[in-house]
Amino acid sequence: MFVRREQKNRDAAERFMPDPFYRFLWNGTKYSLSDEQAKAVDVLLHAMANGKQSCSKEEILKAFDKSKFHPASVKLVFNNGSHPAWGELIIASEDGGPDEFRLVPLADLTTKYRPVIAIPPANTVPTPDRKGEGELSQ
Repeated sequence: MFVRREQKNRDAAERFMPDPFYRFLWNGTKYSLSDEQAKAVDVLLHAMANGKQSCSKEEILKAFDKSKFHPASVKLVFNNGSHPAWGELIIASEDGGPDEFRLVPLADLTTKYRPVIAIPPANTVPTPDRKGEGELSQ
């Protein structure tokens, strides 16, 4: 789900150095996430994919057990709540307490971008118009 962005440098030796941010697209919005933020989103994404509605603070912070960064809260991972993903992508669960989090549900984009198909009534016959392009008439 995450794709590393490549640095665009003129120096060939540094051209493919990894950038410290991940890009994450959700409901048509692009988010730039640090390694730590991507870990938290990954936990929530896996939970959602497995049918789990939300994750506790402890479950999310467990992803940082082998990391040098040991945040005290999930909000701290997202720049103390000032990151655009906080409150837009990651929200508090309505079912759990203040330490339960989830991703916002995926929007049904199929209805937003569904093509419009006009089907003529059964009793119509295509007839050419004056320019010879054809139009439907009854």
